[in-house]
Amino acid sequence: MKGFLWEGVEEGKKNHLVKWEIVIKSKEEGGLGVGNLRNQNEALLAKWLWRFPKEPNSLWHKVIRSKYGLQDNGWNANPPLRGSSRSPWKDISCGLQSFLQCCKFEVGNGERVRCWEDGWLEGGPLKEQYPRLFLLSRMHNQNIANFVDLSINSLSWNFDFRRNLNKVEIEEAARLLQKVENVRFNNGIVQHFPPSSQIWKSKVPPKVKVLVWLVAIGKLNTCDQIQRRSPFICFSPHWCSLCKAKEESVNHIFLHCSYTIQLWWKLFQEIRELGGKLALWGCLVSAVFWNIWLERNKRIFEDYTGVGVADLWGRVRYWAALWASVSNDFKNYSHSHILWDMLAVVK
Repeated sequence: MKGFLWEGVEEGKKNHLVKWEIVIKSKEEGGLGVGNLRNQNEALLAKWLWRFPKEPNSLWHKVIRSKYGLQDNGWNANPPLRGSSRSPWKDISCGLQSFLQCCKFEVGNGERVRCWEDGWLEGGPLKEQYPRLFLLSRMHNQNIANFVDLSINSLSWNFDFRRNLNKVEIEEAARLLQKVENVRFNNGIVQHFPPSSQIWKSKVPPKVKVLVWLVAIGKLNTCDQIQRRSPFICFSPHWCSLCKAKEESVNHIFLHCSYTIQLWWKLFQEIRELGGKLALWGCLVSAVFWNIWLERNKRIFEDYTGVGVADLWGRVRYWAALWASVSNDFKNYSHSHILWDMLAVVK
């Protein structure tokens, strides 16, 4: 193609008027729109790698599988031996690593995705992010399910290192464990725990959505989190500023605190009376999280004794009504109307 565009079909060397790098550019960029033929060829070859696990009952899949066999993950064929003769599948499998870098893996039950070799986490395969730990691990080409204990509820990862780790390797292992900490178990199914769509689609300001998201993943700066990151710092007080009875943690402040429970109970009573306006429900729930955190911070960082549950519930209703009033769902209602008669606006 390049020789034809530059020199034509006649014999003899001709002058090249335009660089090939310009020819392959799009017309909008001043080229001929030919495109990068090498990249196009690699993309077409990669499509066969994509189709292989998608078409297990096709004849060509069965031929490749019977000739080369399947890898332990159950969806990828073994590459041809290095000394074997050239074949279409050998040319196709040469682009496997480039293809995998462009793939996003859905872990599922963890039995078809390799822990070290497949790029199931952000940043690429773990063996490339943590090469030292990969070399120390005895578990190469093993799926994720072999690295975790599915019989217990808490996370338990076993990378089966062949020796004790030194100081540098321990720090690297800590970063690895931090990277996989967002993987959750659900009836033996390994899956990522992304923020719920209800959080990001709620009709509240972005900073409130971020707060609720931080609560959902347990990453707020509560005393237990700060103590974990800085174990030599002494906090005083380290108990919950709302109930002054238990140690402070994300779960305690927003779920188990006696002060918070009363607030949630008022919310459940309100929701039970409301109709099917999910937008207002989302505003109320987000307002509970927001006002609990504001109340906690004011008691800790300001000279503030706090308010009772009834007064805080009034603030929750105020902010929820304000956020709802500026959404399209309640564009026909004013802030005051929603605040004083929530039941009427959802009928």
